[in-house]
Amino acid sequence: KGKYANAFSLYEKPDYLMLAEIRENILDVYLEFKDRVANGRHIDLNQVEDVAQGQIWSSAAARSGNLIDSIGLLSDAVVKAAQLAGIDDYTVSYYPEKKNLLEEFLRKAFKMDLAVSLGTDELNDLLPVEEFKHKLKSIRQDPIQMILPFRIEE
Repeated sequence: KGKYANAFSLYEKPDYLMLAEIRENILDVYLEFKDRVANGRHIDLNQVEDVAQGQIWSSAAARSGNLIDSIGLLSDAVVKAAQLAGIDDYTVSYYPEKKNLLEEFLRKAFKMDLAVSLGTDELNDLLPVEEFKHKLKSIRQDPIQMILPFRIEE
């Protein structure tokens, strides 16, 4: 539904003005990236371009080209960032939070978060157990379907 929703559609000819705008945005991001590398490495912007040249580098090649300080995992980067910020006590949160099948089913089919509904009588009032079992069985048998947010009484 956004401005670039059909940018790479297989069913429509590309809008060249839109593609030019996307290209311009990509180049702006690349320039900002190079500027940050140059400032962080205390080197000239042209030196960054001489090394980087818009390529994707392996970690070993980036290390030998002085584009990164060290090679490690995301957890190593978090520890280093905390050290640089002078933070000893921190937590790491991952988004989006993983949900189990029941939580996803309730959220999508009934617009209901399990965390809010657990421990209350509202869950049983909003979603009787037998109805839930029936819908879950239906999904297992035919996973591609649409579940309406209402029920038609017979």
